[in-house]
This record gives sequence, structure tokens and C-alpha cells, in this order.
Amino acid sequence: MIKVLRKSFDIITYIASRQGESVLPGEIVRALGLNQPTTIRILKDLVETGYLEQVSSRQGYSLGPLAYWVTHGKVYMDELSKAADPLINECAKAAGESVLLAVLNGCRRHILIHYNYNTDIAVEITQPFYEDIYQTATGRVLLAFCERRHQSSIIKNCGMPKTGEWDEVADMPGMKKYLEQIRRRGYEKSRNDKYHIAAFPVFRNNEFTAALGISVPPGTVTPEKLEDKFSRAALTARLITEKISTQSITPG
Repeated sequence: MIKVLRKSFDIITYIASRQGESVLPGEIVRALGLNQPTTIRILKDLVETGYLEQVSSRQGYSLGPLAYWVTHGKVYMDELSKAADPLINECAKAAGESVLLAVLNGCRRHILIHYNYNTDIAVEITQPFYEDIYQTATGRVLLAFCERRHQSSIIKNCGMPKTGEWDEVADMPGMKKYLEQIRRRGYEKSRNDKYHIAAFPVFRNNEFTAALGISVPPGTVTPEKLEDKFSRAALTARLITEKISTQSITPG
């Protein structure tokens, strides 16, 4: 029964990731590694319960009314999303770059909001979760600022970074030291093979809530312009903090 439930949730999640595009059973079979009879049986059950609907035999399946009803029209972390969305959009538009807001869910990074105003890069958020805590600036900020017990649990479950995931960290003491440095300076900035990236924490009433990240392609801006874009992102993180808090904030 548990395995069937997991497969059912995997199917719903995959169809949801297609953002309104109907999905054929064969695509689900290939994407999730399920066998055809099992997939067809689960699809039939999900249609009967209302979590999916069959658009047509040729067009496949999409989310059904019950999948929307259970959220009562809300999105994940609805209050934070509504408060931060216009500020993230404004920041991305002014910087002309890709800006996102990420939150921690277990050991994974969930992208709550994303806007991209750089027409030269294609940044697509197509999954509900990303298991890239170590590789991304927002992931490292999420890890650095989360509650210490949660931090230890994540590191235990994920293990040490693999080669190329976090070159600055060689062992557990090194990771702990690096995370503490992020907490003290209040941000993470780094460079990977595609982007200059930076991330800044967002707080609600002095409690860490989310990480705001910005990506800038190398070679497109001067060092001064790059810092200007990063400063704009840092300011946006502070503005979101102020907007969602009801008391004076002393992040650190």
C-alpha cells in the first residue's frame, strides 16, 4: 500500500510539474520508471477520486479539481509568497537578472518565487523540490541559518559534499566553519561554471524564513555593476523581512 501511495504521489507531482500541459501515460512510464499496467491502474484511480482528469485518450492527463481544492486556492507558504512576490519581481526587473526566493523543506530546496528578466539565459523552475543544498548559494544560506538540529539532520542525511559540489569544504569541521562564516557575514557569494551567484537571508520577527538568490552570467557586467546587482538583491531581502515582520528586526 505504501509503495502504491508513493507512486501515486510521484505521478501527481510529475503531472503538476508540467504546468498545465496534459501528459500521456507513456511519458509518465518513461519519466518515473513505472510499468505500463501499474501506471494505467493508478491513473484510473486518481481520475475517479478527482485528483486527475483525463483530457482525452490522445491528449492524456492533467490535474483534476480535487488537486486544486485541497489547497483552497492557496499556494505553499501563501502569506510569504504574497508579500514577497512583487518585491522579487521588482528586483529581478531592475537588475535585469534571475532572482528567486527559496525555502527549506526537509533536506531539499523549494523555489517559492522566481522571476527572470535576463533574456540571454534560460532559467526554468520545473520541479517542486531540488536536492542541491550544497551546490547553490540559496541552499547554503538555508543550511547556514536553519535551526541547528535541522542543520545536523540535513548534513547527516546528505553526507559530505561530493567532488565539485562545494570545493571550499573538505571535511566536517570545514563545513561547520564555512556555515558559521555565512551566518556572521549574512550572505553567500560564489561563482560556478555558469553564473556569479549570491544569496541573502530573509527573516520574520527575527526567525529565519527563506533565502533570496540572484544569478548573473559572467562576462556580462563589470565588477562594480555586479556588486550593484548583489546590493539590490540584499536590499530586497531586507525589504521582505520588514514587510513580513511585526516587530523590529535584528538579523544576524
